[in-house]
Amino acid sequence: MSDTEEMTRYQQRRLETAPERAARFLKGHAGSAAIQRALRPHGLTPACIGEAKVLLLDSLGGLPPEAPSLEEAPDIEAARGALTELDQNDEGINARIRAALDHYYPALSERVFLNIKPGTGAAAITFIATLTARLTDLGQTEEGRAALALLAERGFSAAEIKRLRDLTDLALGAPEAGEADEAGEADDDEPLAEPVADPRHAATVRLLAWYTDWATVARSVIKRRDQLISLGLAERRPAKKRGGVVEAPA
Repeated sequence: MSDTEEMTRYQQRRLETAPERAARFLKGHAGSAAIQRALRPHGLTPACIGEAKVLLLDSLGGLPPEAPSLEEAPDIEAARGALTELDQNDEGINARIRAALDHYYPALSERVFLNIKPGTGAAAITFIATLTARLTDLGQTEEGRAALALLAERGFSAAEIKRLRDLTDLALGAPEAGEADEAGEADDDEPLAEPVADPRHAATVRLLAWYTDWATVARSVIKRRDQLISLGLAERRPAKKRGGVVEAPA
């Protein structure tokens, strides 16, 4: 079995379990004000929750028997997922980084955020790309390195900044709504083949991207095990045995 085949099967299993995992996450989030307070500052807004609910409903029909292979168009789906994440999180990223730098390094903050602001679509990509490039450049000075150390404590490590920069590169491949696929255009005397797409499969791919994003955020900011369990991100510990009898949790 090749590495490509194994990865494809792994991805397929993740798709198959995405609706169940997302439903557990949404249920846990809806049932806990503490979880909502923990995640809201990081961008998990009611609009973001609403999007996930729509995707979940669209995907609940299950994956079609002849679902398109993940290898057919992985770049487009990944690009759309990257664009969605940037659209949803650029304002939160802006607020958290700006607050830290404004407090401790106001001069650097002014330079980093000069003439840039969050946006939608291409504007979000441009904002994050510029911001991450400027943050990386801070490492050239002693003060800048101290500022980066502060940001790392706030959740923006060098790895996270690189991840965000990589997302912008990936999101550049996401087509805008209604954008023509020029590569697929044909001469007038050559009719275009009708695209074959399953909306449930597409919704599940997007739902998995949503879940992966927010499960990662939740694990990074929520420390209470009972809350992680309610979100489906942790398992209950086995009950202790006393005298050969399983002791139920209190």
